[in-house]
Amino acid sequence: MVANPLNYRRNIEQARSGTARFKNIEALRSMIQRGIEAVFLIRGHDKTFCREVTEEAMLAIHADIDRYTSRTEFRTWAIAIAIRIGFEKTRELHVARRKLSQRQRSRSSNAGASKTTADANGRDEIDPPKINGQERTLSSKEKLTVGELLRLHREMVRAILGGDNPLCVAESLNLSTDFQQVFLNEAVRKLNRLQLHLQVEFEGQTGSRCPNATALNQRARRH
Repeated sequence: MVANPLNYRRNIEQARSGTARFKNIEALRSMIQRGIEAVFLIRGHDKTFCREVTEEAMLAIHADIDRYTSRTEFRTWAIAIAIRIGFEKTRELHVARRKLSQRQRSRSSNAGASKTTADANGRDEIDPPKINGQERTLSSKEKLTVGELLRLHREMVRAILGGDNPLCVAESLNLSTDFQQVFLNEAVRKLNRLQLHLQVEFEGQTGSRCPNATALNQRARRH
């Protein structure tokens, strides 16, 4: 918890977006996008998949920025995170497709039996959401669940990395004061740390040093 709310708001206001401050964030996003496309387009994925991986990688890089050490080149560290996320997403898609195929086969084989059971029992069971509607209404007025907190945090960081003013993000998401003091202040601190690394990485450089496709695929084969 931030001790002085005035200092908290001052730190947040100092992180207002601007073209000069966020050009390196966009340079990082573009570099990761190119690297992901170099690895995954040749593996049959499309550009939509690559964009999704890039956005997930941006969130992960922001979250893990405190773990970065200068012993590794920053872009190598960032690309490694993106490639790991890409392969994790590939495995998730493979598992989801396999489960969907299994459900479709099961549904097809049990279609006749299900119809017979439904006819014998008459009316299907009452939809649970209608029964528990009042309970859900009450719970929505209570404290946010862990899942909702994580969703809010992701939306907040995604907007900040997109260049939005942190205080405007807080207002648009209706974040409470406590949430702002803990999560938003921490997100801005990590953003400032990330920007410092990106200034070292990109400021004054004229050429692209993005690893080429061969190097990326050699790294990918080790997964």
